[in-house]
Amino acid sequence: MATLIVGRSVLPELETALEIQDFYLSGALYNTLLDDSDQPRVADEHIKNLAEIFVRHNAQNVLGIYLIYGYFKIPESTVMLGTNFESPSLRWTKVTDIDKINHSRDGPLPDLSGVGPGFLDEFIDYIVKNNLASLIGL
Repeated sequence: MATLIVGRSVLPELETALEIQDFYLSGALYNTLLDDSDQPRVADEHIKNLAEIFVRHNAQNVLGIYLIYGYFKIPESTVMLGTNFESPSLRWTKVTDIDKINHSRDGPLPDLSGVGPGFLDEFIDYIVKNNLASLIGL
């Protein structure tokens, strides 16, 4: 009898495919975000501490943080959806009708196998304890 052993996913929370209701929720939440000019400044101490979390868990080359804000209000049944480009390396985000989303991924997911298993918990714990959950995204 053969046994197949599958290693535990490093960050299973980031490897789950989005479902259609997630896109509708995302679109609705997007319209509640503050404009970038209305967001408070994030203290340098927090950026330094978050950088240390990334380095401690070897996540600095595959994940990053960003300031959460809305560019403008989007129509109902739409979502801000990004596409990756390689040359130059960038992510282009635009308003997209949810019904027109191709639910296949737009390229390979990042290799998270080198990221420490405690990264996501420590990251979330830090931003929640420091009231940064509405300011900083992963």
